[in-house]
Amino acid sequence: MAIIEKNIGAKVVLFTDQRLDALSAPELEKKIEHIARVDKTVNFLVIDLSRTIYIASLGLRVLLQGLKTMKSIGGNFSIQNINPQIRPIFEMSGLMDLMLRDEKMVILKKDEIRAKVTLAVEGKLTHETAKQFEDELKRIADEYTSVYLDCSNLNFICNKGFEALSSAHNYISENGGSLILQNVSAHIKQLITGEKLDKLFNYSPVSVEIQKDKVFFSLAGLIDVPDANALRNKIEEILLTNKGIKEICLYLDGLTYASKQAVIVFTKIYDNMNERGISVKLLFRNPEAFENKKS
Repeated sequence: MAIIEKNIGAKVVLFTDQRLDALSAPELEKKIEHIARVDKTVNFLVIDLSRTIYIASLGLRVLLQGLKTMKSIGGNFSIQNINPQIRPIFEMSGLMDLMLRDEKMVILKKDEIRAKVTLAVEGKLTHETAKQFEDELKRIADEYTSVYLDCSNLNFICNKGFEALSSAHNYISENGGSLILQNVSAHIKQLITGEKLDKLFNYSPVSVEIQKDKVFFSLAGLIDVPDANALRNKIEEILLTNKGIKEICLYLDGLTYASKQAVIVFTKIYDNMNERGISVKLLFRNPEAFENKKS
């Protein structure tokens, strides 16, 4: 098994190979034990699963044992960049929840296109995780111009978290980049507004919330074809993992402009959902945004 090891001060990142199975998992276990028991300088161990497309039950047990081992010596343990092909296994096994419970926050790299990267933040941004969060954003910003932060599963931010978010924003801006918040829940937006930081951040045009058999999308700012297509893709992604969705609501109150081509995509989404028996509600709280699109 080709495990790549990267040392960053007191932090070690282990990049696992394509398969983490009965043959390769013991080697990872030995690595973790050596780092925890022999190399006394390491207090933070990260397992990067971006290259791994298969994981067996033994592999899961090794990761779980690694978490316990690092905790026993007062260190930290985390998984990152879970490959999409094995992510469902983590969710079904409950290991993802365990990581969130113990580490409070997990940062996953979801997508990267040229100078743009999308990061998913899951869990809570607290005083315990704020520094890790800030450092990770700054590290990413050195590689990418546009950093999108998917906040779909971010459920709490404390004062230290806001300080870290602001610091990362300033760092990225000073380097000519942009930090854009994506899929921000109403609760998190309220917290950001309460800290008087709402004017500091850019929001992605599309944010989403799921409530039982309904999915709510809030559109804001300028919407063009790429944004409309992103909405269509997001709907399909949600329908794949949430079979009971019966209604889709599009809130347009934050919308300032939508191109004619974007409206055409919206219409296709509407027709397609109706054909599949899914109700679509278009809530035009700001109908002026569409007035100049009438033919």
